[in-house]
Amino acid sequence: MSLEIYNGLFVGVDRYAQRRDNRLQHASSDATSLHQYFRAARPNGHWSKLVSTTNKAPRQVEILAELTKFAKNLPVGESGIFYFSGHASMCDRGLVLKSYDAHDDFPIDTGLRLARVLEIVKAQAAQKKRFLVILDCCRDSDMPAVADDIPPNCCILYASGLGQAALESSQGGVLTRSFIESMNAIGRETDLTVCPLRALCNRLTRQLFGWRPASALTVELHGNGADQLHLPIARTTVAVQGTEGSGPTAVLNYYFGSEKEYNEAFGVLGRRILHWYGIRHTSPGGRMYVQEHFERPANSSGRPDQIRYFFQVRMPDRCSHWTPSDFLVHLLEGSLEVSETIKFNWPYRIEDSVFKELRHAVDGEWVSGAYDEHGLRWPKTPASESAKYRGAAWILRDTPNETSVTIRCETMVDSYEMPLRLLLPSLRDVYDLMQSIR
Repeated sequence: MSLEIYNGLFVGVDRYAQRRDNRLQHASSDATSLHQYFRAARPNGHWSKLVSTTNKAPRQVEILAELTKFAKNLPVGESGIFYFSGHASMCDRGLVLKSYDAHDDFPIDTGLRLARVLEIVKAQAAQKKRFLVILDCCRDSDMPAVADDIPPNCCILYASGLGQAALESSQGGVLTRSFIESMNAIGRETDLTVCPLRALCNRLTRQLFGWRPASALTVELHGNGADQLHLPIARTTVAVQGTEGSGPTAVLNYYFGSEKEYNEAFGVLGRRILHWYGIRHTSPGGRMYVQEHFERPANSSGRPDQIRYFFQVRMPDRCSHWTPSDFLVHLLEGSLEVSETIKFNWPYRIEDSVFKELRHAVDGEWVSGAYDEHGLRWPKTPASESAKYRGAAWILRDTPNETSVTIRCETMVDSYEMPLRLLLPSLRDVYDLMQSIR
């Protein structure tokens, strides 16, 4: 069973009555940004927000009233998001979300206890309603941290680990900004209309952003149903791609002689992708996420003896814990005994001289081929007389304003195509060099 989310309540509190010097800069704008994201993703959904304005800020009773109404009005059997951005603190009764009228000396009486939020959510379990609670707030405290009792119809995504602080950058909360940019990245890389919650969470800390230090985000996901919940992907908010200065996209191409080989390879690579992201192979959401790494056309010329089976695996963006070449090596080290090619594509022209310089880094040679093709072969001289394979990176210019490079492994003598894993470890260096070209 998969549940796509069409409903959400987004709360942002950045002003406080007791301590005006404790104001946050982006809590309300973060709630507004996420609200706008989901509205763009599903205009026919039900999305509401409660945020600070110049004249007022959300009080405890207002948040409780809006949350209760939201939970009761959620259609039977559907899923909803409750998002909170603001200050929070730990006490002996768990996490307390701070409303405008919260008082530091009486947090349980004046703030919104997470336990109270979960009581409201739990009351809807009999109607098969599910909830995702996203908390872009701190969980730090001088006292020992207390874990929250999460009901079976709820998942909680925390912006920080137990006993830790959530961080805010100059342009917004780190969790919320990473959330939106990661969803945008998934939208760019795939044709998905939804993203499994588990897949997004696995990606959040792995995704590398130039504005975010590697240690700035330590999300935690707790509760049930993370494998079933799906978040809608917005197409209208995806950043414009293809401007000069961006790096290349890359795909791993496979070709097969029979449908059996095609299906077996898809199963092998699918399991390795699931393993990479830490998703159980029994998860329907995980399987769908794996499928969207692939483009799997099977072309036929109309004659049964000329059917060609092939698919492409899209390479993901780099992150703080691994690089695209790490992901590539993980796939190539599988048990497939077929030849592959890697294709890089830049949406602008790159002169041959840039690629020619790479020969010095990999002890390669610049060569010319048929149809006025140029490219790089490495190694220029085999490390030993027993060396059998070499790499070849050919430059393709399908249009004057685009540049493509195809990498393959070939035999030394007759240039017969072989599996790319035979080029490891030098292939990793070449892959990273190609990714660095702007």
